[in-house]
Amino acid sequence: MPRRYIEYPGKLTHYVAAFLTVDRGLSFTEPHHEDKVKVRRVISCAKENWYNEPRCNDTINKVVIVL
Repeated sequence: MPRRYIEYPGKLTHYVAAFLTVDRGLSFTEPHHEDKVKVRRVISCAKENWYNEPRCNDTINKVVIVL
């Protein structure tokens, strides 16, 4: 099974579902809410996707997708 996650400061990680689509390229889904989410480095995941601000720093340092 492929590994796919985003990494926050302090090596905290959060798993996301990633799909390669024909029309939109790589698409990410938040598995807990089944929301389609934007994933970009150096951006707060919560702010980018209109979620409530988390208690920790959720600025994305790294996106990992290993098949």
